[in-house]
Amino acid sequence: GGLNGALTALGFTPFAYSPNYKLVNAQLVQSCKEKDIKLIPWTPDTAEEIAQLKALGVDGIITDYPDLF
Repeated sequence: GGLNGALTALGFTPFAYSPNYKLVNAQLVQSCKEKDIKLIPWTPDTAEEIAQLKALGVDGIITDYPDLF
């Protein structure tokens, strides 16, 4: 499961990985950085959730409320 399971299933290293934002933690951020994969989770919809993801160091965010930035 997780990032390594997804990469094994794909058979290649993608440019970006976009998991549900609830799956993002410091370990996932570090794993993506080590593999040179951009981490762009979806869909946090509160300012607090967005702030937490930004603090973790994600590369981008997919949200229904871009005005919260």
